[in-house]
Amino acid sequence: MNDFDYTPYYKNFPMLLEKASRPGTISTVHVAYIKILLQEERIGTAYNYRESYNSVKKFGGDCLFTEINKSFLVRYEQWMFKNGKSKTTMGIRIRCLRAILPDGNKHIHYSTN
Repeated sequence: MNDFDYTPYYKNFPMLLEKASRPGTISTVHVAYIKILLQEERIGTAYNYRESYNSVKKFGGDCLFTEINKSFLVRYEQWMFKNGKSKTTMGIRIRCLRAILPDGNKHIHYSTN
């Protein structure tokens, strides 16, 4: 059982208070990974994953990771570009997303041009 107290992080990571989504969704996997990062005191990295979480949810809703493919990533990049994000920001957000993809989807090779 995990006794880690997330209370100090609720203000900066409100997704920790959200009701759990169905397994395999962007929300479920992102929140689980953010919790690991907070436990490891990797706060800066947790912030990157928080921003990736917020961004990809605004773009595609709480989709299943099985729905994420190269086409999804290209559309996501185009959406971020249209919303004024820099190449650096796009790269960070996509890198966070790819890092937590289930192993079956890690074959997706993608880079911002």
